[in-house]
Amino acid sequence: MNVKASYNQILIATDSLDGDLKVRRMDELYGISLRGYVNELTEWRDKNPQLSLNQKFTVHGRTPLHIAAMCGHVKFAEKLCSFDTRLTTEVDSHRLTPLHLAAARPSLSMVKQLLEANRDVCMEKDKDGRTPLYLAVMQDRHKIMRELIKKKPEAYHILYDQNQTILHLCVKHGCLISLKLLMAKDLPHGEALSEGLNAISIDSKDDDGNTFLHLAAKSKQAECIKFLVDDKNTGIEVNAINNDNVKAFDMLPQQERDSLEIGCFLWEKKEEIHKEWLKERVSALMGVATLIAAIAFQAAMNPTGGVFQEDSYVDARDKPVTTICNQLILPIARDPQSLLKQPLLSVSC
Repeated sequence: MNVKASYNQILIATDSLDGDLKVRRMDELYGISLRGYVNELTEWRDKNPQLSLNQKFTVHGRTPLHIAAMCGHVKFAEKLCSFDTRLTTEVDSHRLTPLHLAAARPSLSMVKQLLEANRDVCMEKDKDGRTPLYLAVMQDRHKIMRELIKKKPEAYHILYDQNQTILHLCVKHGCLISLKLLMAKDLPHGEALSEGLNAISIDSKDDDGNTFLHLAAKSKQAECIKFLVDDKNTGIEVNAINNDNVKAFDMLPQQERDSLEIGCFLWEKKEEIHKEWLKERVSALMGVATLIAAIAFQAAMNPTGGVFQEDSYVDARDKPVTTICNQLILPIARDPQSLLKQPLLSVSC
């Protein structure tokens, strides 16, 4: 072709050339996305202003912004968003947005960049019903979690499978640090109604009526239970019942329940142990009192040498057996509980 024509005219000239050019240009864009060079992206954009940047690559159907989010190319992502912020809402074959991919990775600066371009993506769910916040919780990305909540506090109130809250999911995945962060008083929770959501609370229940304390007890997470009950700032209702009228602590096996050393439950356990100890002590002392009484009675009725002894002389000041009976045995017989106030008696015969 000897005549000069613009790039658009070339595209219109022949369908075969259109296909070949588009494939080559898309291959170039894919390579540039992997490298993350901003100057290359700018040059490509200047040469191909008519081509869309939301082209899908790889078997998962990911855009250049998806690739940038996965590779951590923050400046590249910033440039892409400056061309078209709608790229932030594009989803791949798993319905993952670029923010989903970034939230599961350690790059806080990438998350900040994507939130700056479009914070509403925080509310989007993938095909498994997971939000960016959910993925951050699963990976224990605490700084990213805080940033997501800070930019879009309403994301805290999203419900997931079986109407479980983000707090349920923290317990479900054993993420205690994430749970503590989300329950922090200084973390904003926004207005749920502004997004058409019902506000969740510390005592929110799932479809089975379980609070997240029920889930912690069911999965025997002792450290989590201790935190929820011992920390006065949580304010969780420990006596809440689920759809089966079961309290959280009733879901723990007896052995696990006995090993817990938390709050009022430790006090109740100590009270039970103390009562059992008192019963055992009373039984032991009653046995001792009976034994002393039997020995004293036997000695009084059958003294050594017989009842009548011509040469015997008894002086009450020497504490004979009858005096012991009067001063020791009879008071114990009248009031056995008095033995609890003094150490066990030693009897020598």
